[in-house]
Amino acid sequence: MKSIKLGCALLMVAALGACGSDPQGTDPQGTGDEQSGALSASRQRLPTSSGTFPGHYVVPVPPNLAAAATYPVDEVEWSVERGTATLRYYLPAGLVGGELEVEFSGPLPPGATSAVLQNPGGGTSTCTAAKMTVTCHEIFGELGTLPISMAVVRTVASEQYAGSVEDRVAVANVFSSDPIGFVDFSVARDRR
Repeated sequence: MKSIKLGCALLMVAALGACGSDPQGTDPQGTGDEQSGALSASRQRLPTSSGTFPGHYVVPVPPNLAAAATYPVDEVEWSVERGTATLRYYLPAGLVGGELEVEFSGPLPPGATSAVLQNPGGGTSTCTAAKMTVTCHEIFGELGTLPISMAVVRTVASEQYAGSVEDRVAVANVFSSDPIGFVDFSVARDRR
């Protein structure tokens, strides 16, 4: 089971990298040249300055739900103080059915290209940077019972998602049974 999750995680990282490098949207599935380019992209140093950025949250799901598995995140806060990085944002209400803030912190050595941040309630966020985008693979510990409200999941899906509301419901159920995913944000788009 863990090897399947790792395989999915690597595919999602590749897809996220491809999304960041394909502004024309010519390869939305992250296949072909864009995917191989994302896998071979050299890592950059993680940012050492603080900022607030728009981002995305992606849940690893079966291929038939892939289009429904990406959610906007209005504000992802990345702060660095005295060698400690902190990542803070709200999980998408359309995924978890309500307001749920998450925070991860951990050491960020000078020149680091990756960092493993911890959540006080359990869980990790492993962050890397490539092409001005920070991507963090997250495995959550205790988030409580999810979704908080399936009615909220359905309402947000009907307002924000052009596809089937039932696909978003299915993604929320996948996440509730196995709370892992990826948050990404472009450091070129600081909102401060």
